[in-house]
Amino acid sequence: MQWVAPRPILALATFCLPFGAMVLRPLELDIARSFLLGTLAQVVIAWASGYTARTVASLWLIAVFLFVGNAPVALVLAFPLSENFLLIASAFLLAAAVSGSGLSTRLIRVAFGRFAASPRAMIGFSFVAGTILSVFIPQPFPRVIVLSSLYASYLAGTDCNDRERRALLLSVFVASTGTSMLTLTGDVVLNGAALGLTGSSMTYLRWAELMLVPSLVVTLASYVAIVGLFRVSNRRFSGYEASTGGSGLSGAFAPLSIREKTVALVAVALVAAWMSGSVHGVSAAWCGIIAVAVLFALKAISFRDLREIDPALMLFLTAAFSIGPTLASNGIAERLNDAVLLALPGASSPWYFPGMVVVVMGLHLVLGSALTTMSVAIPALAIATADVIPPELVGLLVYSVITMQYVLPVHHVTIMMGAGKGYYGQRDTVAFGLVMALVMPLYVTFILVPWWRLVGAV
Repeated sequence: MQWVAPRPILALATFCLPFGAMVLRPLELDIARSFLLGTLAQVVIAWASGYTARTVASLWLIAVFLFVGNAPVALVLAFPLSENFLLIASAFLLAAAVSGSGLSTRLIRVAFGRFAASPRAMIGFSFVAGTILSVFIPQPFPRVIVLSSLYASYLAGTDCNDRERRALLLSVFVASTGTSMLTLTGDVVLNGAALGLTGSSMTYLRWAELMLVPSLVVTLASYVAIVGLFRVSNRRFSGYEASTGGSGLSGAFAPLSIREKTVALVAVALVAAWMSGSVHGVSAAWCGIIAVAVLFALKAISFRDLREIDPALMLFLTAAFSIGPTLASNGIAERLNDAVLLALPGASSPWYFPGMVVVVMGLHLVLGSALTTMSVAIPALAIATADVIPPELVGLLVYSVITMQYVLPVHHVTIMMGAGKGYYGQRDTVAFGLVMALVMPLYVTFILVPWWRLVGAV
């Protein structure tokens, strides 16, 4: 666990928020509920600014909710008591198995030689590889780590200019965010949060019905945005060799090891189990747990791989998931919903859904973290718009906007990973983010919501 030293002035200022709220009584709340709302504001600022460790802020919020929140313990601790907890924990172990076996690297290398001929083709491959790997690895981190390292190694030996090199590496991380929306387990953390924050669950096939086609459209839009924004050419790299891709990729066709065969068979069986969940009735979480147990039994993973389950993230998710139920239990959510409704056009207005998008993007810009923004926006909007759109669809709408629209690297942890490696700069993400800020209201209004109406979800 990494400790971030508190910044005294900001820490003191935010600690004034709960007590200041008790004096000001926002939304005409009583003293206890004002303290809760002030504490939530304090913790959200801590999460967004990083002035103190996220773990410390999460523990403080959970403690206040438990002892002051007047909410049942089962509501505050809903996440660790839920199947979402099991699904996310098993996903970390599955990702460790696929990456540790070398199978993910092999899958990429098999196709890499065909797509490494030109910069534009390589950007296309970022999205193809992101789609394929999202089916087998339910966490974007190992996917982008493996693929970006291959890109960086290959590009070092080409005549690619700096602008196109940054675009190519950025495309790996951008593609991972978009392709994560294609399947229920594409990003088990954010996808699970999108549903969990509304208290909803969804089968693999139902997710595909609602999200597959719209997500393909917005993913294609992000591909066009990168190619156009960075003026990525289709010229052939000098010295390109399709057989090796210039990086020794012919080794990808060596015989599979026993561990690779084991992981591949379990992964394929797990995907089949997820897709047929409506037939056999076993939840996605328990399918994941069974797959992990098989991998343990076959020694494809060991107890050392339990380190892949990030306790700080799980604690943060516990705090994030507790916000909606606790606020609803105390009647604060109803007051907040009234305030949110004032910021939205009328439900009959053609600007209703674009207005929702603008509200979400504004929150995301201020709060920074995708999970933090979801934990604040989804519960409030789900109740405020309950007469217009089902809560689970509000979760998916907010999730779609946050996933595809980020200005600074800090706005999405996957994008931040690439920036931290120096693959691209903040100016690159700002330029791309501004383009997608124009795309997202159009996408939600003319693609996402009409598609949901077409399939009868709205």
